[in-house]
Amino acid sequence: MKSYSRLRSPTLPTSRLRRPRVAPFTPRQQLNVIVGQFTSPMDGGNSGIERLFRSFDTQIFYRPSPVMAGDDFVRPELDNVQASVVGPSGAQQAAFSVDATDEGTVLRVAVLYLQSLTGNPALGNWVLVDLVQGGAGSNTWTGGGSVDASVITNGHVDFMVQAVDSNGNVANSTFKGLFYIAEELPPAPAPGGGPGTIGVVVTAGDDEVDPGDWITTDPVKVVITDQDAGTRYEYSVDFAPFVPLTPAGFLITGDGVHIVTVQGVRRQQPGDLCDPDRYYAAAGFDHNAGGR
Repeated sequence: MKSYSRLRSPTLPTSRLRRPRVAPFTPRQQLNVIVGQFTSPMDGGNSGIERLFRSFDTQIFYRPSPVMAGDDFVRPELDNVQASVVGPSGAQQAAFSVDATDEGTVLRVAVLYLQSLTGNPALGNWVLVDLVQGGAGSNTWTGGGSVDASVITNGHVDFMVQAVDSNGNVANSTFKGLFYIAEELPPAPAPGGGPGTIGVVVTAGDDEVDPGDWITTDPVKVVITDQDAGTRYEYSVDFAPFVPLTPAGFLITGDGVHIVTVQGVRRQQPGDLCDPDRYYAAAGFDHNAGGR
């Protein structure tokens, strides 16, 4: 039996032993889709709501941070979510207002809402609309879109809110299939409605217009008539804080659907305001300074 003590292990060229520049298992993006959901009955009801998604478009609601985000993994906070459906039948609009705050910068706020229903069984069409920031440094984002009468047979429209900040953190308002609802507002009250009621007069330029019409003049003037002498009135535009109302009225400017809310506080005695004795009158206006 022979032995070989001078055998050497084979060697490979060093270029073949170098570690590859790219790892063999590179990360990849993945989209998980929920194709259906069921909302259980509430308040003792006997039936719930089932949604099945037959087709959809996708949009990446995310952005990578331009610099290292550090320990910022906190999504934007969504607060004071308000919505209403306004306008005459056949030309109704949904108006949305959302306060979005973040430790960094909120880059985008959008609303996904149910715009229309067709067929039997019903096929819903959901539309994404981007909201507009109220101004530099403002936390309030507003916007709106058209609504078909088929979705408001029960007096409201379902919607959800999403927001993304400068570090790519995304907020989503839905929870287990529950949505916000935009409730239908009654028409603006006409002047001369009787004791205890106010009236709304909208003027575009020199002409009085129907508050439910689409207005292309900027700005428009709103005057609240039939004010009670014993009541202090305040008003709010697009769910902003209430400010004192004067008989001269106020101006509304800017594109979009605008919601006007008027509240009055009756005086029990001179100098004595009774907060519980409040009543509200709301009116919605379609206004687009640039035309339709």
